[in-house]
This record gives sequence, structure tokens and C-alpha cells, in this order.
Amino acid sequence: MENKSIDFFIAPSGFFAKVAEDSGARHLATFHRESALDPGKAVGSVFVKKKGDSRFQSLKDLKKAVLSISAPTSFEGWIIAAGELLKEGLEPESLLSKAIFTGYGLPDVATLV
Repeated sequence: MENKSIDFFIAPSGFFAKVAEDSGARHLATFHRESALDPGKAVGSVFVKKKGDSRFQSLKDLKKAVLSISAPTSFEGWIIAAGELLKEGLEPESLLSKAIFTGYGLPDVATLV
């Protein structure tokens, strides 16, 4: 590894998509669970609120929320969620100004909720 290059790597699909854009990496194989009939629909994001918090009944209520997000470039942790917000007519960029990014560290997203 003298030239600091690698021959192959194993990564989540969202990470691979980002790296492939920048590096020209190509996939050799894709793994998905048998229960995921379409690997393109086998990952997702989830919106979680505290039990009993009645302020949030729909995605539109996120306008008044502080979000906890792993990273603004995380496919599973934000990009998919942002797409759902766009479908609801919400502007994801405006919500990012009210977000705490964990960088995949501790405290993690769930702990901050």
C-alpha cells in the first residue's frame, strides 16, 4: 500500500454512491436480504419522537423541531428523509439550520432524542 491505494472495499450503499462519484469506484457485488425484493428500496430513514410528545403529528410539524442527524451527507440518515420531506412540500435545507449533527459519534442520534 505504498501508493496509498486500495484494491477493494466493503461499504453501505449510500457511502459507496458518494465515493463512486468522486473516485470512479465500481461495484463488484451487492448484498441484500432475501426479504428485500428490490435492493434499491432496502434502506430508509426514520423520524422518531419522544413518547407522549404531542407537538409532532405529521412531517409538517418538523418546522418547529430541532433535528438530530448523523450527517447531512448520510444517505440513510438524512438524504432519504430529505426526499420524503420534499414530497410533503417541505424544504429540507431550512430544517438543517435547526439540526445537531452527531458525525456518527456519541451522543448518537437516538440519545439526543
